[in-house]
Parts: sequence; C-alpha cells; structure tokens
Amino acid sequence: MITADDSEQIARVRRYLRQERHHAPFWINRIVVCELVWSLVTAFKFDRTAVAAVIMLLLRSDEVTIEEHRGVRDALFRFRTSKADFADCLIGLSNGLAGCERTATFDRKAAELDEFELI
Repeated sequence: MITADDSEQIARVRRYLRQERHHAPFWINRIVVCELVWSLVTAFKFDRTAVAAVIMLLLRSDEVTIEEHRGVRDALFRFRTSKADFADCLIGLSNGLAGCERTATFDRKAAELDEFELI
C-alpha cells in the first residue's frame, strides 16, 4: 500500500488486515524491513529521505511491531547519513550488539561505517 502499484494486491491486503485486526499489532521481521527498503530504492526509485519517512511511519505505528525496533531506528539514521545500504547499516549495528568489534566486508560503502573493516 506504500507504492499503490498493484490494485489487486492492495485489495487482498486490505481484506486480510480487516480479518486479522484482532491480532494487531502485526509483527514485522527486520529482514522484511531490509527487503522493503531494497524494493523502494531499486524498483520504485525512492530516495533515502522518502525511504526514511516510510520506515519512520512503521516504527511509530501502533498497528505494527518491528523486530529489533531500536536497531532498525538506529540503522535508519545511519542509512540517511551515509552511502551504505540499509541492510549493511543494520548488520553492522546488530553485530556490534552481539559483541563483534568489527565486521569484515568487501563493500566500500559499508566500510565507511565504524562497525566495518574493508578487507
């Protein structure tokens, strides 16, 4: 419903949400957030500011719960202020919380983040 690009899918989602409303808040896995960001950037050409606005709406919603809410929020800040992909921002932060001093990468954009080391 973010892009409104497929009216059939929108109708199906609306029916599903009406039927399952009693199960709210809905759980959104952090990997699904990564996939959403990737789709918005690559398929729909959203810029970083627009992507951040969408994810912030989800983070602030009472209707959904996002896995690792704080990590996703912090990764979103890094995504907005760097050239790294959102998934890399989240990976770096998650690895740091797990005790990793640095995450090795071949990705030059990710390596600009403190949590990464270019190899």
